[in-house]
Formats: sequence, C-alpha cells, structure tokens
Amino acid sequence: LHVRSRRQRQMCIRDSVYAVDDPLGSPSVQQVTVSVPTYSQPSNPPQMGTTNRPELFEARFWSAVLRNGKLWATHHQGAPARQRWYEFDMAGWPQSGQTPTLVQSGDIDAGTGVSTYFGSLWVNDAGAMAMTFAMSSANSFISMARTSRAAADPLGTTGMIQTVISSTSPETSGRWGDYSATNDDPAQPGKFWAHH
Repeated sequence: LHVRSRRQRQMCIRDSVYAVDDPLGSPSVQQVTVSVPTYSQPSNPPQMGTTNRPELFEARFWSAVLRNGKLWATHHQGAPARQRWYEFDMAGWPQSGQTPTLVQSGDIDAGTGVSTYFGSLWVNDAGAMAMTFAMSSANSFISMARTSRAAADPLGTTGMIQTVISSTSPETSGRWGDYSATNDDPAQPGKFWAHH
C-alpha cells in the first residue's frame, strides 16, 4: 500500500491509498481516497546550541504497517513539527470493493516549542501500537523518544512520552533521523524493539 496527500477540502484532506497487486509479475494498481484531519508541511525543528535545523523534507508517511485488516501510518506535520499517527479500517479493500475509513488519529505533542519528528510505528497482533521518534527544541538537543498505546486506550491517545536517550551536543549536518524503525518481538508478545 502507498499513501500520499492528494487534495485539501475544508477541514480535511483526502489522501490516496494505492494497492499494487503482483508487483514482480504483471502489476496492477488500485486507488482509493480517504479523508483525514487537515495537516500542513512540517517546519524544520530547532535544537539547542546551533541555528542549524534538520531538514524534515515533507509530510509524507515515514512508516506504515498493515495488521489485522487495519492500516497504521505516521508522518510529521505542522509548525512546530508534530508526529501524527493514523489507524484506518481497510474494510477488506481492495478485494471487498468497500472504502477504507479513518478509525482514529493523534499528534505527539511534547509541549510548547518542542518538535516531534521522523517517527516510526508498529502494531502487534493484540492491537497495541508503539512509536519511536526524534524530539528537540530551542532549549534541548535532539533526543530519541517513544510512546505507545494499548488497544483499549481512548481513541486518538497515546501514553506518556519517554526520552530514551538525549544527545550531548547539537547536530550540524542538517540531516537527522530519517531512518528509525519500530517492530514487535514475535517471541515475546507485548515487547517492542526500536532504533533511531
């Protein structure tokens, strides 16, 4: 599945979801649009100790997983940048002919002036979601952070943000963190592994 922003209409954006069947043989492509809350291109995040800001590129999806008929995806957006996540009920699409719908979405808000970005997520068989992302502000170096949610948590919410590790100096290359990953441990249900 491939998802991209298509067009803006009033208070929502219609995103395109593509299914590619038989990509290594005789590929065929199907497309459907799904409405999501409005979002904007992300602003490059500040960090302590330098005026250099990591390049966030655009509001494309950085991570997605299809599990138990649900598509989960995440991207960063807005100013300050916020990591946003979504859960879509695929309703058996494309085989069913039904249109997928948005179940829930949420932004990772770490407080005033704090940006969250370059996230990855994963969902296990029980419907628990874990996310890893970068975080920084004008008063903090870039850090690796995480959050999660259980399937029974209120819609659109995640747990507390936890810092995994903080940098001890500013990053001045202009690049940071567009290579994170989060996965569940198949041998230990409920455990997730992540890197950033």
